[in-house]
Amino acid sequence: MRKTRLIGFGLALLLAVVWVVDCKKGEEQPPEGKTTAKRQKRRAIPKLSPEERAIVLAVVDGKKITKGEFHDRIHRQSVFNRRRYTKLERKKQYLEREFIMPVLEYSAAKAQGLEKDPYVQRTLKNLMVSKLMRQLRTEFKTAEPTEAELKEFFDKHQQDYNQPELVRVSHILLKDLATATRVAKEVKGKSRVEFRRLVQKYSTHEATKNRAGDLRYFDRTGKVRGLARGSLAQIPKPLVDAAWALKKPGEVAGPIKTKMGYHVIYFTGRRPARKRTFRQARLHVKKRVMREKWQQKKKAFIAKLKSELKVSTPDPKQLNERLKLVKIDMTTPAPRRGHGGRRMMPGRRAPRGPGGHHGHMH
Repeated sequence: MRKTRLIGFGLALLLAVVWVVDCKKGEEQPPEGKTTAKRQKRRAIPKLSPEERAIVLAVVDGKKITKGEFHDRIHRQSVFNRRRYTKLERKKQYLEREFIMPVLEYSAAKAQGLEKDPYVQRTLKNLMVSKLMRQLRTEFKTAEPTEAELKEFFDKHQQDYNQPELVRVSHILLKDLATATRVAKEVKGKSRVEFRRLVQKYSTHEATKNRAGDLRYFDRTGKVRGLARGSLAQIPKPLVDAAWALKKPGEVAGPIKTKMGYHVIYFTGRRPARKRTFRQARLHVKKRVMREKWQQKKKAFIAKLKSELKVSTPDPKQLNERLKLVKIDMTTPAPRRGHGGRRMMPGRRAPRGPGGHHGHMH
């Protein structure tokens, strides 16, 4: 009971912090680009006189809640949502729920000392960092790239916009034919989640075992697209031929012999050939160029912070040894059971209550 109350007060404190940040956001947050500026212009908040803005609607724990705050908060919502608050009773409910209750809950949480709770402190730090990053994006506002810059980037990254047909499979690598034959029979008809479990159970290929045997997308020559390096950058021809013969996700082939051993492969996807001109890819290219410029500025900012705050780590060899001691558990959890005994896949949430929001009625 005590733990539940602590969590409840912690959430109340977080809501109050977000509420305070949200109250200031409308005045502090400048537009970040032309699209945002246009959107803000369309949704411009009707102006009130200084006298009207200063009218007090309530005072809670010494804090004044003004008509200006109330007016601004409602008008930051869509027209559809604003229609809910045309009646006086709904306005009273909004004042109580969005302004009075958060202050009361925050005061109660503060009285419990929850502002010092580790979870609250960690969440507050994350909110502060998120706010800092938004401010930096505004301060480091990147100039619009020129057409020459965009064209140069497009020419350097032709393979990203002109690619052949690709397929993707996951595999289980086994040492002997007898085991591979048995595993191939066991794999047939299994779902992706079930196949992942079988990879953990049987595969001897450590490089892909931690990502459910995924070999990434590759073309007809076996060249892997993306980040693969070394032996994972080129798929053996027997595997390529077997993968291209598969048509539907979930189909299985194997055992397939290569120098590495015997493979059982599970088809996961196919991408058609694609060829785009600079004009077709221009918007995407522009976003990537802008993102890269921002990342460069952010990297320089972090480097500056590291020098100022004197970041230090053990020597590379010692650091590697220590990091190797951190073991990552990659076993796939068993499906959870939801309401009524139904099986739920990992990551799926239980159905919500009749109000659509944790059982609360609206």
